[in-house]
Amino acid sequence: MKITSFGPQVVVKDLDPVIDLFKDLGFEMHHNQQNVEGREIDGIVMKDSNGFRMNIVKDEKIPMDSLMEIRMNVDDFDEACDFLASRGFAPPKGVEVVNSGSAKALPMVSPSGFMILVVHHIKNHN
Repeated sequence: MKITSFGPQVVVKDLDPVIDLFKDLGFEMHHNQQNVEGREIDGIVMKDSNGFRMNIVKDEKIPMDSLMEIRMNVDDFDEACDFLASRGFAPPKGVEVVNSGSAKALPMVSPSGFMILVVHHIKNHN
């Protein structure tokens, strides 16, 4: 398994204040995916001039106002999930793989409670 990117991701119910904060810190929007899998989940990627990256996700169904997770993009989704599971990580109860058509993702929670979102971008070679 190869990690292709690794960084912070904040999940919130209200995107605008978070986007405004990072714009004020010098970040620009580079990617905006809306209504992922018809689940009212929006994903934003913001970057600054130094190459720092912040992923922001709107999900109105999270049980709190916000949560932080580590986003780990990988080249082999199943291998990454198996690797984490062998170390005690598990998806939150009732959570399944999200497939946006261009990527699939699954949050995995560690035994101590921190979360890694495993993401695999699906390449279209047609």
